[in-house]
Amino acid sequence: MTKEFAEDLDKILKGGIENDGFFEFESDRFEARVLGDILERDGYGGWITGCEFQIYPAGYAFYNGRGGYTNESRKNEDKNKLIGLQINDLEYKKKIRKLEGIIVLWQVITAIIGIIGVVGWLLFVF
Repeated sequence: MTKEFAEDLDKILKGGIENDGFFEFESDRFEARVLGDILERDGYGGWITGCEFQIYPAGYAFYNGRGGYTNESRKNEDKNKLIGLQINDLEYKKKIRKLEGIIVLWQVITAIIGIIGVVGWLLFVF
């Protein structure tokens, strides 16, 4: 749900609460029927006719208790950001694991070269 969509739904809920369950709202961005369908689907209210909406008791509780659609949308955005950060962390750890094998191989090669160099130096000196 977009921020604009959530804001319009919250305006309807708030207006309905302030006007005894009924509110006229005309959105520049969305059709009244679409907004009403969302409210109806969630059980918070419904579209009556034109630009008139009715808010149900569940809508009162949702807006007053959980902060409405805008707050829910913000929570979802925060969850998505957290999930994105966790995915980035896992990808970084995966890259590091791939590099660990290369680092170990490099250490083994340099150790072998060092041993060969020391043995060669000892044979040359003695």
